[in-house]
Amino acid sequence: MRVKKHIAVDIGAASGRVMAGWLQDGKLHMEELHRFETGDVFLIDRRVRDMYRWYYEILNGCKRFADKYGSEAESIGVDAMGSDFVLLNEKGTFLRMPLSYRDKKLDSSVQHWVEEKYGAWNIYRICGNQAMPSDTLHQLLRLLKVRDYSIMNADGILFLGDAMHYLLCGSRSVEHSLASYGRLFNQEENRWEASIFEAFGLPHSLQAKVVYAGDKLGELHEEICRDVGFTNRPAVIAPCTHDTSCAAAAVPEENEDYIFISSGSWSLMGMETVKPVICKEGWLFNVSNSSMPFKKNMFKKIITGMWLIQQCRKEWKQYGFQEIVIMAEQVKENHVYIDPDDPDFYSPDCMTEAICRCIKKNYDAAVKPYEAGKIARVIFESLALKYKYTVEKLVKISGKKINKIYILGGGSKNYLLNQFTANAAGIPVYTGIEEASAAGNIICQLYGSREIKTEHAAKEIIRNTFPLSVYTAEDHYLWEEKYDNFLEIIR
Repeated sequence: MRVKKHIAVDIGAASGRVMAGWLQDGKLHMEELHRFETGDVFLIDRRVRDMYRWYYEILNGCKRFADKYGSEAESIGVDAMGSDFVLLNEKGTFLRMPLSYRDKKLDSSVQHWVEEKYGAWNIYRICGNQAMPSDTLHQLLRLLKVRDYSIMNADGILFLGDAMHYLLCGSRSVEHSLASYGRLFNQEENRWEASIFEAFGLPHSLQAKVVYAGDKLGELHEEICRDVGFTNRPAVIAPCTHDTSCAAAAVPEENEDYIFISSGSWSLMGMETVKPVICKEGWLFNVSNSSMPFKKNMFKKIITGMWLIQQCRKEWKQYGFQEIVIMAEQVKENHVYIDPDDPDFYSPDCMTEAICRCIKKNYDAAVKPYEAGKIARVIFESLALKYKYTVEKLVKISGKKINKIYILGGGSKNYLLNQFTANAAGIPVYTGIEEASAAGNIICQLYGSREIKTEHAAKEIIRNTFPLSVYTAEDHYLWEEKYDNFLEIIR
């Protein structure tokens, strides 16, 4: 019997990849076909996402699939980072490139408008999502504020993964994991919240049809099939279009006693809940609720992650990531820390100088920008301590008991940070699912094509496929002392 092969496209903040995936002998088999840089590009006056280049790279990946596996694919689905979007006119044309959340003009200038017109707490108690300069609502309001051409002529909104599905098959729909994330959606009643659109004068036509992970959106355009070498028309099946939701689907646990960290440029720390957790405490801690596969809820907090070391590495051009980790490990003592979420680290001109300034301010200690090992050690320890702080907050707000942490994604290859996280949190850390978003993406496609029929079957496949490494807590008293010191700089 022919093994059905699927194509998962996973677009992250730093890179995208096109993966082939299939189910065989109870295991998920995956192979990277194509990897490409994403990032952003300065265009005239703003930093934007070059979506048309991404589309070209996706088609390139499809060509490589056809060259390697033959002219038939079962399905394709795309997941991507959250918040950013494109606007379409009534003819279905993109009105502008999506803005990058690192654009320096994404400031907090519309927050007072939110408070005046609706109230930030009122939005949270309906939508259950955190407020950030780059969140979808804030981005839309900035466009309204300057009467930007794109919002004044908008007839639809698509998030990044949804926009790629539109280019691939023509479906103008938004998958639920991102519909529920943009501060525009009523979590309790499971619909767009019309009163938010009305309060700010947002076009009601932005309220796209909402679909779910596993839904078939259409078939790959016939002309695309000819271009890439397919003799059939693969189904376009929606995964969770939010990459974090796909990553969460790759956790092998069926119990709910865990927290996961999807570790990339951002560290998305979250837990699975049956329904959204919406309360004043969650609002004050700026936590989000959005959906996962199988209509579960993800209660999560965004923490600045590998962005810090990625930006430092641009300045330490002579060192690779692995060398930097080894250099950090060789620094045997550290007593200074940073808050990874300090606003000065969001988009600095020079990350190493920003970190050195922060250490000087917090401790009156001198660290030089070229001291890669010292700075990396500060970053990794500070991240581990911020993880502990966030675990404690999420546990308190949700009322759940947590016994383990899963670290997923590319950042899970950092063995030193994994060990620091176990030390700081005092509970075991499990790793081993590096391409978690792509794995979750394929799981959603398998479900949509009826190759698997239950969440239990999906979890069993993940357990059969990925051997895990475990890091156990060490140096308890030392890390308790570090945590007490860390708390002094974030309070």
